[in-house]
Amino acid sequence: MPRRAYPLISGEIYHVYNRTIANQSAFTSENHFQRAVNLIDFYCRSQTPIRYSYFIRLTLKTQTEILSSLSSYRSKIICFCLMPTHFHFLLNQSSDEGIKNFIHDFQDSYVKYFNILNRRNGALFQASFKAVRITSGPQFLHVSRYIHLNPYSSGLIKNLNQLVKYRWSSFPCYADQIKYDFLNIQHLMNNFTDLNSFLSFTLNQAEYQKTLNFIKHH
Repeated sequence: MPRRAYPLISGEIYHVYNRTIANQSAFTSENHFQRAVNLIDFYCRSQTPIRYSYFIRLTLKTQTEILSSLSSYRSKIICFCLMPTHFHFLLNQSSDEGIKNFIHDFQDSYVKYFNILNRRNGALFQASFKAVRITSGPQFLHVSRYIHLNPYSSGLIKNLNQLVKYRWSSFPCYADQIKYDFLNIQHLMNNFTDLNSFLSFTLNQAEYQKTLNFIKHH
C-alpha cells in the first residue's frame, strides 16, 4: 500500500495504520489496551487544552467538564482496531492536518506511558504512519471489513464468535455490545439496511480474509 502524501485532505476518508519497530509488542495487557483507547478518545478531539497525562490527574468532575467542552473532532473515527504490534483506523479528517496531529499525539502519549512502565527509552512505532485515501464506496466498505476482521484473520482470536467480545476494536460497538462515544458509526451504517446486514457483510468474508492473511505471511 502507498505511503501517505502531504497534505491529507480535509473532508476525505483515509485508512491509517502503523506498526511497531521490529514487531515489538506495544499492547500486552488489558491496561495497555485501555490506555490506548482512552488516548484515542481524548486526542481525536479538537483543541485539547492539556496533555492526557495531566488530564487524568484531575477530578472526575473536571475531566467530565473538559470532555463535554470538546464537542468538535479533528479526526472523526469510523473504525479502529488495536493489535499487539500495530493499529488501524478509518478516519474522516475534519480539519487541516487533523489526522497527522491526532496520530502524532496518540503515539507520542502512548509511547511515553509505555516507556515509563517498561523502563525503556526511544521509539516504539515506526516513524511514518501510512495513510491510504478512500476513493470509492466499495473500497470504504472493504477497508471497514478488513479492519474489523483483523483480530480473527491474524489468528489473535481463534473463534469468530469472539470478535464481538474484542473490546479493542470498533466492531463490538457496531454489533451493539459496547459503546465508544468517539465513534462515528452512522457513516458506515448508512450503507446497510440493519444490523444483521452489516454483520453478514463483515463475517461472511472472515475465512477468505484469514486465508489471504496466511498466504501473505507464508
